[in-house]
Amino acid sequence: MTSEKGFSIFVLGRKIMDILNSVIVILTTVATVITVGTIAYDIYSPLITGRSYDFAFIQELANKIVFLFVYVEVLRTVIVARRKPEMYVGSIGEVGFIVAVREVIKASISGSAQDLILASVSALAFASILLIMHKYIIPIRKPTEL
Repeated sequence: MTSEKGFSIFVLGRKIMDILNSVIVILTTVATVITVGTIAYDIYSPLITGRSYDFAFIQELANKIVFLFVYVEVLRTVIVARRKPEMYVGSIGEVGFIVAVREVIKASISGSAQDLILASVSALAFASILLIMHKYIIPIRKPTEL
């Protein structure tokens, strides 16, 4: 009786994770399509109206383009979690690193020294955590020979 109950909880947990992964993929895909659409509109809008590209416009456009990388990393994390659950934590750390690099780019464009230092320190911290995780915590698998 206990083993059946444990098995049913495992199956229920797996179904819930599958549903959550599907919801994440759908929402991230919708956000990616919307972001690509706004980027295309932002690029072609000044061409039609004759307005020039100013610094704030380029900064906002760069921010949206880097957001696309974040969306791709989120999708990759869901795929990795499905194929190799033990690599899930590393994938989440990589998403955090991408977000930290985005903040470094955003701070360097805005020119705020304090924001740039904070963003750089956070990116360095994420890079260090990822190095430790990939070198010492996550098991390294050797490729099998055919």
